[in-house]
Amino acid sequence: MIVRLFLVVFIALSILSNTANADSESWDVIIRMPGQDGAAFFPGTYAELPVYVDSLALKEMNGFRFQIAYNSQRLDFVDINPGKVIDGWENFQVFIGQNRPAGSDSINNLIQIIASKSAGTNEKNPAQYDSSFARKEYSPHGKEIFNLKFLISDTNTFTSYVPVYFYWISCDDNIITYGQPNYRAFVDKVYNIKRDRSKGIGYYEMMGEDCGISGINHICGAQKGCNLYLGDTNLYVSRLEFYHGGFLTWVTDPEPVWGDINMNNLSNEIADVHLYADYFVYGDTAFKMNREKQTEFSDVNRDGRTLTVADMVYMIRITTGDAVPYKPEAQEVQKAQFEIANDTLYSKSESELGAVSFVFNDEVELESLIDSADFKWDKVDGQTRAIIYFLSDKSIPTGENAILEIRGETRLIEAETADYYGYDVISLIQIQ
Repeated sequence: MIVRLFLVVFIALSILSNTANADSESWDVIIRMPGQDGAAFFPGTYAELPVYVDSLALKEMNGFRFQIAYNSQRLDFVDINPGKVIDGWENFQVFIGQNRPAGSDSINNLIQIIASKSAGTNEKNPAQYDSSFARKEYSPHGKEIFNLKFLISDTNTFTSYVPVYFYWISCDDNIITYGQPNYRAFVDKVYNIKRDRSKGIGYYEMMGEDCGISGINHICGAQKGCNLYLGDTNLYVSRLEFYHGGFLTWVTDPEPVWGDINMNNLSNEIADVHLYADYFVYGDTAFKMNREKQTEFSDVNRDGRTLTVADMVYMIRITTGDAVPYKPEAQEVQKAQFEIANDTLYSKSESELGAVSFVFNDEVELESLIDSADFKWDKVDGQTRAIIYFLSDKSIPTGENAILEIRGETRLIEAETADYYGYDVISLIQIQ
């Protein structure tokens, strides 16, 4: 099943100029998934939902409270990461499954995110706060507030759309605070996805009948009583427009995308090469998205064998323009011999080598002796695993070469090799 991502959940916020005390700059808050970048997702893969803010008055933002609803039978919430925009904020809280929504089959779980520059604004609730959501690497986008990560678990064969909604229970849901003394931006309009086969994705404002069904009215914005709650106070001087979104899904198995190891719908990239190299060090645990599909896509040279050094080198040759992404013609198989002597691993080969992977029987320290080589290694489960490869037009020359310095006692128990063009090379290990 392919899940093609078209979600664009968009919030436009304009600061009204009806108060002399409020900042008059305009804001855009964009909650979106990278569907426009061509990403494709299907069950068993991960998808991220980043939240962005764009405003000349961004530095005036003091806090926010968002509540997002989804269907836990079709999406599994995995993680959340604070974004660079709120780096240094003292308070970032996440509540999962609190105030569960009712009355709609399409949503049955909530994520509530509360953040503020000062920790005193919202105190943590130890019974609800999940401390596992620690800060991690920030998105390259400089205006990201936070990033939600889902595992696609949808197996529904009757619909092609999985919605993700903003959700209102109290008057304080889905607001932004900014400036002094903490002005509040409050919901004005809410828009939902409108799908049209000929025109594509559009939006319509939710009102009237759209908001009259029990339970559904919670995704139409704050309740009418909140207007009385707001009163005439100048603290509420801004209006937000929310745009719901979701995932479009296709209930068919995807065609194999040979060479798309990182499953971003782009084949034979440098990022795919590095992920391939990680496999030779860490095994299939390097594949975090969908091990079965990532393994299938690894057969770059289309010889029916997956996860080989020959596949990886052929991928490199495609990235450097020396090969095309089609099955190469067969050629005579060459040989290479490997031997450890005086704490050094030597190779002796009949052809130039494009990459070599190794497994040593013990945990030792390694250092590459090949200039301009890319080298990865680590100690894994009592062994030492390594791979030497080249992202340039370099290679390990024919003949005898010192390729690794080894610090510690060990035996070489596995070696896998391919020549410069990605053809298999028979690897022979000299018994010590």
